Parts: sequence; C-alpha cells; structure tokens
Amino acid sequence: MLELGAALGADVWWCEQLFAVAGGWVPTTAEAGARAHVAELSRVAGDHAQALRALLPRPAPVDPAAWVGPPSPDAGALVARLAGLEGTAVRLAVAHRVLVARLVVAWAAPLGPSAVGAARALRHARTDLAELRDDGEALLHALLAADPRLVEPVTAAVGRTEGSLVAAGGLRPPPPSAPPA
Repeated sequence: MLELGAALGADVWWCEQLFAVAGGWVPTTAEAGARAHVAELSRVAGDHAQALRALLPRPAPVDPAAWVGPPSPDAGALVARLAGLEGTAVRLAVAHRVLVARLVVAWAAPLGPSAVGAARALRHARTDLAELRDDGEALLHALLAADPRLVEPVTAAVGRTEGSLVAAGGLRPPPPSAPPA
C-alpha cells in the first residue's frame, strides 16, 4: 500500500501539473494544430488526474489527498520552468520527450498485488498519453522539417529538462515508511 500510495500520489501530482502547464500554453501557441493538441493534452491529463485520485489508498484515518504532492522538493521548480518555456517546438518536445514519455514508462511498471484497479486505470492513461505523445511528435516533426534551425534549441531544452528531472529524483518518490499524516 505504501508503494502504491506514493506512486499514485506523485502520478496525480504530475498529471495535475501537466494539466496546468499545457493549459497555460494554449493561449500563447500560435499554430492552430499545436494549440488544439496542447489543449487536448491538458484535458486528458486532468481527466487522468481525477481518475487516479479516486484510486489513492484510504487507510483510516489518512485523507487520500495526503498522498498527492511533488515527489521531491525540486519538482515544483521544474514545473515552473516548464510553464515558462517559449516556442511551440520546444514545448512539444519537452512535454512529449520528457514528461509524457516518463509517465508512459512509469505507468508500465507493476505496482504490486494491491494495485489491480490502479493497474487498469494506469493502462488506460498510458494508452491515452502514448497516443498524444505520438500526435505531438508528428506536430513537432512538421515544425522541425519546416525550420531545421529549431533542432538545436529543441535538443538543448530536452536535455536541460531531462537533467532537471533526474536531479529532482524522477517522477516518483521512494515508498515512505508509513502512510502520510
């Protein structure tokens, strides 16, 4: 239960952050197709945050919401940097090559025998985000093909973000020794 609570709590937090960041990008994304895509990414992340929140462990007297939070002290700063990214190509690359890609991989890992219901919800979320990742990559490819000068800033932004995520400890914290208070 502790591993499940820590993992799902971090997953909910990341989905909520992706919902907010991608939603914040919508008004400043110039390309119509990419704007529709980040709006859909925001909506899907928000939907899955709600669905996963309903699966958080509920050992008495723990409030299930107590499981939800950043997996490390540095995760909030990383999200703030994501929100401030400029340029559609950079945003798409960082969202799909770092954050969405890591969520898709994390959601493929088993969470133990107490996670049967969560595993089903995670498979559904994984499928949704993998399809959006592929759609985002197609949009990114078109942008890079139209302007190859974007390759360098995209690559640099992905590397910086990946490095920040690794330095922050990744998407999920280690399981706690006791449920949250």
